[in-house]
Amino acid sequence: MSVEAAEHIDDGTCTGRVLHDNPVNPIAGIDGDNEHLHSLPGMLDSGWGRIINITSNTVYSGLSELSHYVASKSGMVGLTRCLASEFGGSGITCNCVAPNLTRTEGTHDLLAQNPGLVDMVVASQAIPRLQETADLLGAGRFLASEDSGFRTGQTLAVDGGTIKR
Repeated sequence: MSVEAAEHIDDGTCTGRVLHDNPVNPIAGIDGDNEHLHSLPGMLDSGWGRIINITSNTVYSGLSELSHYVASKSGMVGLTRCLASEFGGSGITCNCVAPNLTRTEGTHDLLAQNPGLVDMVVASQAIPRLQETADLLGAGRFLASEDSGFRTGQTLAVDGGTIKR
């Protein structure tokens, strides 16, 4: 799908923005229209690179009343697999990290408005605490390293043990 064809998806609603922003912004980066993959030409020139996308562990379980979010994050997984196929021969790997609900500046209001949400999320995890951004650093370092040079098109769940597969 071209960026132009996807622009109509963002109709100004929450659903439209989520469906637009999750898979379309990285696609625009591939086409050179934004900063998401501005390093891709350099990766291609050097014959080496790492692309790490962020999805969500909800792609494995689905959540009622969040179909737009789960669909958009599933689109990110599909995009990652396609990029892995497209650029693997150029020495570029592309993988996803799939966290659970993570405490960030962006989730602050959601957590404040839904006090029972933290308890529900934590209860679903083998490690009983809310995920912090620092919990994703090890996975990111690994996927960005030479050690992951033969891993591409994969999604790594980093979610406190919610998804066990």
